[in-house]
Amino acid sequence: MENKKILIVDDEQELLRTACYILRSHQYEVDKAFDGEEGLEKIQEARKDENHYHLIITDIQMPKMTGKEMIHLLRKDDVETPVLVMTSYGDKDLLKELIHFNRVDYIDKPFNQEEFLLRVNKIFEGLEKEDQKHRDSLESVSREKEMLKSEKEMLSRHVAILNKEIDSALSAYKNLVTIKTEQCPLRLIYRHRPFNDFGGDF
Repeated sequence: MENKKILIVDDEQELLRTACYILRSHQYEVDKAFDGEEGLEKIQEARKDENHYHLIITDIQMPKMTGKEMIHLLRKDDVETPVLVMTSYGDKDLLKELIHFNRVDYIDKPFNQEEFLLRVNKIFEGLEKEDQKHRDSLESVSREKEMLKSEKEMLSRHVAILNKEIDSALSAYKNLVTIKTEQCPLRLIYRHRPFNDFGGDF
């Protein structure tokens, strides 16, 4: 199975180092950025290389570009990568503004290792369910397509048979209506006898 690739965006060096260590120790592939601007650049570069991130973990309050601005630009560019926002007490009002963004979750700082891993794993479990649902949907569509193809072939055979029967009936009809009477002469033989030859009172 492909290793999940995660980008962590935070300007706090200690938290960034700790989060990277936790995730790497659990077989996640981790990249990091120190502000929203750098994070956005890395996400765009990864998309060009078709090596996109499976999850973005970001702080909100950062220099150059905030986490909120970065998420807004990502969604505006139709990047639906899940985002886990690391929030502190003063960020609660900002979370209300992030609710309308799709696939955005949050975790409060400070957090412990178990809580952090649980939240990350939960996000990937949700993604796996979405992927499975998508695969099931594709399989269902594929089965329906095969059924429709089979029905189409069967109908085509029936139409071909009907066309032959119609052609045969038309041919027979044409043969009937094109018969000329002179080609089929009839000879009539008759005899005449007066009524009084039969005797009696007729």
